[in-house]
Amino acid sequence: MTTQARVHEDLGQGRRRVDLVVENIGQLVTLDAPGGAGKDGPLRGADLEFLGEVTDAVLACGDGLVLAAGPRDQVLARLEAAEAGLGDAERVDAGGACVIPAFVDPHTHLVFGRTRQDEYERRIRGETYLEIAAAGGGILSSVRDLRERSEDELVE
Repeated sequence: MTTQARVHEDLGQGRRRVDLVVENIGQLVTLDAPGGAGKDGPLRGADLEFLGEVTDAVLACGDGLVLAAGPRDQVLARLEAAEAGLGDAERVDAGGACVIPAFVDPHTHLVFGRTRQDEYERRIRGETYLEIAAAGGGILSSVRDLRERSEDELVE
């Protein structure tokens, strides 16, 4: 579990101001190494299996960047100390929900038969796209799956 707030270095120097604060986050999932596992920066590759988690969290953004994230008390104290424009920021209440990084497919299809999340997990663990395709995965497997479905299935 991640317990330290992460705050963008530009906040302390007044170069960035907060314009959005997401509060009341029940669980914030980060790409920080859990418990500071001796790693610096965001997790990559196979390490993505071990995501950082923060309960009772806050996320602050400005100019389209995440400027601060972590335990509510720590983040708010650091933002106030940095005089980051917290009072002018738009506030969003997450209602105790989970907030996660953008774990989304960067494109969509109106009609599809199955997701390919298993392939994304394999890529995270280090398999190449060519290895996945050779094992029967990849875009051609999606095309094949789509072609094998009935029109009723696709409408559903």
